[in-house]
Amino acid sequence: MSLPMEKFALRRVFYFSKLVIMASFMATLYILHSIRGCLFSRVAKSIGYLAMFSVSLHMMQLVARGYFDFNGLSPLYQFSVMVINIMAFMVIAIYSIKLMIKTKFDSYKELVK
Repeated sequence: MSLPMEKFALRRVFYFSKLVIMASFMATLYILHSIRGCLFSRVAKSIGYLAMFSVSLHMMQLVARGYFDFNGLSPLYQFSVMVINIMAFMVIAIYSIKLMIKTKFDSYKELVK
């Protein structure tokens, strides 16, 4: 934020960098699944869809605030990003808990045999 640039250029850099980070995350998700040759799980699809929605929100903010200096969408943007992050956390947490329970249950079944 301390770059010697005008306010609008800094906004453009900020929102564009957020957009690039999310797009690279989506590309990495796809490439790693392609390299391994595995199908997308429900969790990977959910996170991918959330990332696509996040990219569209960042693009919307880039255009609205970076080019038109329109701040009317900021409350919607902030709320939506918060909800997306909470949903992504919940998807990953639920998957981790289910995997942990399944692993414990499978190890218990091995002990009982």
